[in-house]
Amino acid sequence: DVLRKEMRFDGVLISDWGAVKEIINHGTAGNAAEAAEQSLRASVDIEMMTTCYLENLEALIADGTVAVGLLDEAVMRILELKNDMGLFEDPYRGLKTNPERQQVILSAEHRAVAREIAADSIVLLKNEHAVLPLATEKRVALVGPLAKTQDVLGAWSWLGDTQDAVSVEDGMFAQFDTVDVAGAASTEHITEAEIAEMVRVAQNADVIVLALGEASSRSGEANSIATIRLPEAQYDMIDALHKIGKPVVTVLFNGRPLDLHGLLEKSDALLEAWFPGTEAGNAVADILSGKVNPNGKLPMSFPYTTGQIPVYYNHLSTGRPADAADAQEHYVSHYLDIPNQPLFDFGFGLSYTTFDYRDLTLSSDTISINQPLNIAVTVKNTGNIAGKETVMLYIQDLVGKVSRPRKELKRFEKIMLAPNESQTVTFQITEEDLRYYKPNLDFSSDPGDFKITIGTHLEAKFCLV
Repeated sequence: DVLRKEMRFDGVLISDWGAVKEIINHGTAGNAAEAAEQSLRASVDIEMMTTCYLENLEALIADGTVAVGLLDEAVMRILELKNDMGLFEDPYRGLKTNPERQQVILSAEHRAVAREIAADSIVLLKNEHAVLPLATEKRVALVGPLAKTQDVLGAWSWLGDTQDAVSVEDGMFAQFDTVDVAGAASTEHITEAEIAEMVRVAQNADVIVLALGEASSRSGEANSIATIRLPEAQYDMIDALHKIGKPVVTVLFNGRPLDLHGLLEKSDALLEAWFPGTEAGNAVADILSGKVNPNGKLPMSFPYTTGQIPVYYNHLSTGRPADAADAQEHYVSHYLDIPNQPLFDFGFGLSYTTFDYRDLTLSSDTISINQPLNIAVTVKNTGNIAGKETVMLYIQDLVGKVSRPRKELKRFEKIMLAPNESQTVTFQITEEDLRYYKPNLDFSSDPGDFKITIGTHLEAKFCLV
């Protein structure tokens, strides 16, 4: 009813891998026949990988348990999809080798785009004493288990081939004059001999670039971990390199937020690189050398520690907020041993330049169904190099029928500014942007006051009601 009637979806619905039969394990179907019946009644057209439909639908229809019309509807939707895809004219088109397509994949043009996207996704989390960007004539010690590897595509890269990927080593060699490399065979088991070689290489360098993190096989489906830290073997390596006393620039490869204690305080600069893809090494080198000014922002909060999870920016209010004017000393919503705030919040990301926000203006003090609200702010690049900045607009409904999030990201825009250049960014908010589902499932907005916050992340620059 929800999908086909309320949402009016008339396309093909396909189960996840094995999901139809798995409802037996969930305890909502007693056997494969019941699983098939329930799924077809829910208008699942295609069962992926299990055989409940194949082995049971014919009998279910024959004895009248399932109406043949349900099967006809599913078949029709599938046939319409095949027709739209041109499979009746050319049923094997997806299996044919297309020479033109092969020339496009991994072409110079596409690699250039992949490199740009990868660099834009890297987030600068720390840069003490402006250790970054690095002068290309500096002697760099590139060390760590991710220094040489091409395992930079991440989980579920599907047809991606690591042999086509650019390692950090190759990316650094292409841009820096002198790079000495010492890697490790594993992210989870680093030998004393490997650490000793890293220390030897690092002692002769001007700066240490530490490439570490997770293997791609440690991320993605069925790879949950109870304590979201680096593999423990890496901390001995971090301690040994930190003791040398050289500047340490850490490049972190991972597929999830991590508890960064034990790493953050021993790094002068920290780049969150995620799994950047085929052009990973070149993109990392672009950021380290300053060829690209980092402009990525965190799409999720990084917790202070594992025990702080769940932690996310759009959380609800609490009955006893710790920051209230009349807050008691003890009986408030807070941790006794860590801050309430995440280590790095949603939207955080540094740059090699600085930005100033000023002159926030509203087109009106009110908003209605027929009168949208225009919100403008002027952003200036106050540094010495060009840079991109992501301007974010958050809204809070102060009083609602249902408790509303403290902040909701409603608009954002990335802009490019030259040194000393200013640009006015304007967002338009409509009454529809303020709607949510009420207890009676009515989707509507509330009369009353709303708080607007605008800036670069949760510690935003301006706040108006």
